[in-house]
Amino acid sequence: MSSSDPLSHGTLAEPQAGSSAVSGATEPQGDLTHALVQALATTAEPGEAGHHIHRIQLFVRALARQLCQAEPYARVWADDALEALVRASALHDIGNSAVPDRILLKPGALTP
Repeated sequence: MSSSDPLSHGTLAEPQAGSSAVSGATEPQGDLTHALVQALATTAEPGEAGHHIHRIQLFVRALARQLCQAEPYARVWADDALEALVRASALHDIGNSAVPDRILLKPGALTP
């Protein structure tokens, strides 16, 4: 890839080599990692918001599968890398756990 290619840094086109989520993880280790990610995500978004996590994972899986049908993604993203991306998407709102509900659930515009 050329240096002008937006994917040249490997952020999307190439999974991190040696990442246990992408390669080399044993099945029990992968299951434990998945359970921990789900627990952290559910802690951040309990109740109905927890369903949001599942919906995001469905969207990410559908988008990633579609993306992987085109180059350069088709040749570099394996199924296990795609699943690692789906699992990681559960943490997209993890920072919300540190934000008080009075701010997160505030109706109307946020004010300084």
